[in-house]
Amino acid sequence: MRIHPSALIDPSARIGEYVVIEGGVTIGAGCVVQHGAVIGKSVVAGPGSRAADEVGRQPPTVIEPGASIGCGAVLVAGCRIGEGAVAGDHLFVREGATLGAGCVVGPGGAVGAGVSIGPATRIQNNVVLAPGTTIEAEVFCGPNVTTTAAFVGRSALSLRPPDAGHFGHGLRHPLVPPRRPPVGVRRLRRGRS
Repeated sequence: MRIHPSALIDPSARIGEYVVIEGGVTIGAGCVVQHGAVIGKSVVAGPGSRAADEVGRQPPTVIEPGASIGCGAVLVAGCRIGEGAVAGDHLFVREGATLGAGCVVGPGGAVGAGVSIGPATRIQNNVVLAPGTTIEAEVFCGPNVTTTAAFVGRSALSLRPPDAGHFGHGLRHPLVPPRRPPVGVRRLRRGRS
């Protein structure tokens, strides 16, 4: 276990073996950090990278009270894990990402830079959220969901719970026009010819 002297760790937090906690990390009361997790990992930028400008300027990494960090998870400096949230085993969370209070993000996924996950959201295993993705409160994402980083057209929308009126029964996506038959083809209706 390697803990930087500037890290603030509540005495009630449970820290597993082989954990690395870098400087600028705050771990709240009752948190659990399982074996092999890395918290507050520095951003490493190659030559010519736009991320090089941000190295060393990230806000502190905060793990709020009651949160759990799984085995082998990597939390890059500047992310925030909400109260009672669960970051699954081998999850990779980039700088500026926020996991809301009580949300659960399953094992093996990746949360991109600047991603915002709302409270009480459930995200299954191997989910990849591209930088800038916003997932609102109480949303469920099934296994192996991947969002894209192209912020144009339909992909610019945020994911919302079913009751938000976006993808409910009989509703169409607001940016997708209704399907129309090709020119010259009549639409047959039930009971009519």
